[in-house]
Amino acid sequence: MPIQTGPKKNQILTFQRNLKHWHENMNKEVDKSLLEKIKKLTRSVVVCVAAGGGLGNSS
Repeated sequence: MPIQTGPKKNQILTFQRNLKHWHENMNKEVDKSLLEKIKKLTRSVVVCVAAGGGLGNSS
């Protein structure tokens, strides 16, 4: 496969730029309750991993 240049490369750059703008907009418009759910989920995953690691290390 040849290295992608020309229009295809521009398409990819445009896509990345659009994605960046989309993320910025999402951050502005993010639902507070959704953010809380994500935080809780992340916290519980971290706790599970920490607990699992603790159990795994203790013999």
